[in-house]
Amino acid sequence: DTVNAEAVLMEGYKAYPDTLDIILQATQFYLDANNSEKAFEFVHKAMEMDPENHILYLVEGSLHMKLEDYTKAIESLKTSLLKNPAQFESNYNIGLCYVSIANEMLNEANLIADNKQYELAKDKAFEEMKKAVPYFLEAEKVNPTSVATLEFLREIYLKLKMMPEFEAYKAKVENL
Repeated sequence: DTVNAEAVLMEGYKAYPDTLDIILQATQFYLDANNSEKAFEFVHKAMEMDPENHILYLVEGSLHMKLEDYTKAIESLKTSLLKNPAQFESNYNIGLCYVSIANEMLNEANLIADNKQYELAKDKAFEEMKKAVPYFLEAEKVNPTSVATLEFLREIYLKLKMMPEFEAYKAKVENL
Protein backbone atom coordinates (compact mmCIF):
# COMPACT_ATOMS: atom_id res chain seq x y z
CA ASP A 1 0.00 0.00 0.00
CA THR A 2 2.32 2.70 -1.28
CA VAL A 3 -0.15 5.57 -0.83
CA ASN A 4 -0.49 4.92 2.90
CA ALA A 5 3.21 4.16 3.23
CA GLU A 6 4.05 7.53 1.71
CA ALA A 7 1.53 9.29 3.95
CA VAL A 8 2.97 7.68 7.09
CA LEU A 9 6.52 8.43 5.99
CA MET A 10 5.69 12.08 5.30
CA GLU A 11 3.90 12.31 8.66
CA GLY A 12 7.08 11.06 10.33
CA TYR A 13 9.18 13.49 8.31
CA LYS A 14 6.95 16.44 9.28
CA ALA A 15 7.15 15.45 12.96
CA TYR A 16 10.93 14.83 12.84
CA PRO A 17 12.36 16.76 9.88
CA ASP A 18 15.92 16.59 11.23
CA THR A 19 15.99 12.81 11.63
CA LEU A 20 18.44 11.41 9.10
CA ASP A 21 16.98 7.91 9.29
CA ILE A 22 13.53 9.15 8.19
CA ILE A 23 15.10 11.16 5.36
CA LEU A 24 17.03 8.08 4.23
CA GLN A 25 13.86 5.98 4.37
CA ALA A 26 12.04 8.60 2.30
CA THR A 27 14.88 8.59 -0.23
CA GLN A 28 14.69 4.81 -0.52
CA PHE A 29 10.89 4.91 -0.76
CA TYR A 30 11.01 7.35 -3.68
CA LEU A 31 13.80 5.40 -5.36
CA ASP A 32 11.67 2.26 -5.17
CA ALA A 33 8.63 4.20 -6.41
CA ASN A 34 10.59 5.52 -9.42
CA ASN A 35 9.93 9.09 -8.31
CA SER A 36 13.30 10.62 -9.19
CA GLU A 37 12.26 14.18 -8.37
CA LYS A 38 11.29 13.32 -4.79
CA ALA A 39 14.28 10.98 -4.43
CA PHE A 40 16.61 13.85 -5.42
CA GLU A 41 14.86 16.13 -2.93
CA PHE A 42 15.40 13.74 -0.04
CA VAL A 43 18.90 12.62 -0.97
CA HIS A 44 19.93 16.30 -1.07
CA LYS A 45 18.42 16.82 2.40
CA ALA A 46 20.40 13.81 3.62
CA MET A 47 23.58 15.20 2.03
CA GLU A 48 23.12 18.44 3.94
CA MET A 49 22.89 16.48 7.18
CA ASP A 50 25.62 13.94 6.43
CA PRO A 51 27.93 15.47 3.79
CA GLU A 52 30.68 12.89 4.27
CA ASN A 53 28.44 9.91 3.54
CA HIS A 54 29.75 8.53 0.23
CA ILE A 55 26.63 6.41 -0.30
CA LEU A 56 24.47 9.52 -0.67
CA TYR A 57 26.61 10.70 -3.60
CA LEU A 58 26.41 7.20 -5.06
CA VAL A 59 22.61 7.40 -4.83
CA GLU A 60 22.61 10.84 -6.44
CA GLY A 61 24.85 9.55 -9.22
CA SER A 62 22.59 6.55 -9.75
CA LEU A 63 19.59 8.86 -10.05
CA HIS A 64 21.40 10.92 -12.69
CA MET A 65 22.27 7.68 -14.52
CA LYS A 66 18.63 6.64 -14.47
CA LEU A 67 17.80 9.96 -16.17
CA GLU A 68 20.67 9.35 -18.63
CA ASP A 69 22.49 12.49 -17.47
CA TYR A 70 25.86 10.78 -17.46
CA THR A 71 27.94 13.93 -17.02
CA LYS A 72 26.17 14.84 -13.77
CA ALA A 73 26.28 11.20 -12.71
CA ILE A 74 30.05 11.10 -13.14
CA GLU A 75 30.41 14.26 -11.01
CA SER A 76 28.36 12.77 -8.16
CA LEU A 77 30.11 9.41 -8.38
CA LYS A 78 33.55 11.03 -8.35
CA THR A 79 32.53 12.89 -5.17
CA SER A 80 31.50 9.53 -3.71
CA LEU A 81 34.95 8.16 -4.58
CA LEU A 82 36.68 11.15 -2.97
CA LYS A 83 34.88 10.29 0.26
CA ASN A 84 35.57 6.55 -0.02
CA PRO A 85 38.02 5.58 -2.79
CA ALA A 86 38.00 1.82 -2.22
CA GLN A 87 34.46 1.05 -3.30
CA PHE A 88 33.16 -1.03 -6.13
CA GLU A 89 29.86 0.70 -6.94
CA SER A 90 31.03 4.22 -7.80
CA ASN A 91 33.98 2.95 -9.84
CA TYR A 92 31.77 0.52 -11.74
CA ASN A 93 29.06 3.13 -12.35
CA ILE A 94 31.54 5.73 -13.62
CA GLY A 95 32.85 3.12 -16.05
CA LEU A 96 29.28 2.38 -17.08
CA CYS A 97 28.62 6.10 -17.65
CA TYR A 98 31.61 6.43 -19.96
CA VAL A 99 30.55 3.32 -21.89
CA SER A 100 27.02 4.73 -22.21
CA ILE A 101 28.33 8.07 -23.48
CA ALA A 102 30.60 6.27 -25.95
CA ASN A 103 27.76 4.05 -27.17
CA GLU A 104 25.59 7.12 -27.79
CA MET A 105 28.47 8.64 -29.75
CA LEU A 106 28.88 5.42 -31.76
CA ASN A 107 25.15 5.41 -32.57
CA GLU A 108 25.48 8.97 -33.84
CA ALA A 109 28.60 8.04 -35.80
CA ASN A 110 26.71 5.23 -37.52
CA LEU A 111 24.39 7.84 -39.03
CA ILE A 112 27.26 9.62 -40.79
CA ALA A 113 27.45 8.81 -44.51
CA ASP A 114 30.89 10.31 -45.19
CA ASN A 115 33.46 7.63 -44.32
CA LYS A 116 36.17 10.07 -43.20
CA GLN A 117 33.73 11.88 -40.89
CA TYR A 118 32.43 8.52 -39.64
CA GLU A 119 35.95 7.37 -38.73
CA LEU A 120 36.63 10.64 -36.87
CA ALA A 121 33.38 10.33 -34.92
CA LYS A 122 34.06 6.67 -34.16
CA ASP A 123 37.57 7.51 -32.91
CA LYS A 124 36.13 10.19 -30.60
CA ALA A 125 33.69 7.65 -29.20
CA PHE A 126 36.51 5.17 -28.58
CA GLU A 127 38.48 7.90 -26.77
CA GLU A 128 35.46 8.36 -24.50
CA MET A 129 35.25 4.61 -23.98
CA LYS A 130 38.92 4.50 -22.91
CA LYS A 131 37.99 6.72 -19.95
CA ALA A 132 35.97 3.81 -18.53
CA VAL A 133 38.97 1.49 -18.26
CA PRO A 134 40.65 2.87 -15.09
CA TYR A 135 37.33 2.84 -13.25
CA PHE A 136 36.51 -0.72 -14.25
CA LEU A 137 40.06 -1.74 -13.24
CA GLU A 138 39.52 -0.17 -9.82
CA ALA A 139 36.15 -1.91 -9.53
CA GLU A 140 37.88 -5.19 -10.40
CA LYS A 141 40.43 -4.67 -7.60
CA VAL A 142 37.59 -4.35 -5.08
CA ASN A 143 35.52 -7.21 -6.56
CA PRO A 144 37.67 -9.44 -8.79
CA THR A 145 34.81 -11.88 -9.43
CA SER A 146 32.35 -9.34 -10.86
CA VAL A 147 31.49 -10.94 -14.19
CA ALA A 148 29.94 -7.70 -15.49
CA THR A 149 33.14 -5.75 -14.80
CA LEU A 150 35.32 -8.36 -16.47
CA GLU A 151 32.99 -8.54 -19.47
CA PHE A 152 33.00 -4.76 -19.88
CA LEU A 153 36.80 -4.72 -19.81
CA ARG A 154 36.93 -7.60 -22.32
CA GLU A 155 34.53 -5.82 -24.70
CA ILE A 156 36.25 -2.44 -24.39
CA TYR A 157 39.64 -4.01 -25.13
CA LEU A 158 38.14 -5.78 -28.16
CA LYS A 159 36.58 -2.57 -29.52
CA LEU A 160 39.84 -0.70 -28.94
CA LYS A 161 41.75 -3.53 -30.65
CA MET A 162 43.92 -4.06 -27.56
CA MET A 163 44.25 -7.77 -28.22
CA PRO A 164 46.62 -8.91 -25.41
CA GLU A 165 44.33 -7.24 -22.84
CA PHE A 166 41.26 -8.66 -24.60
CA GLU A 167 42.70 -12.19 -24.45
CA ALA A 168 43.56 -11.77 -20.75
CA TYR A 169 40.01 -10.70 -19.89
CA LYS A 170 38.49 -13.31 -22.16
CA ALA A 171 40.38 -15.92 -20.13
CA LYS A 172 39.33 -14.33 -16.82
CA VAL A 173 35.66 -14.47 -17.83
CA GLU A 174 35.97 -18.08 -19.02
CA ASN A 175 37.74 -19.13 -15.82
CA LEU A 176 35.03 -17.79 -13.50
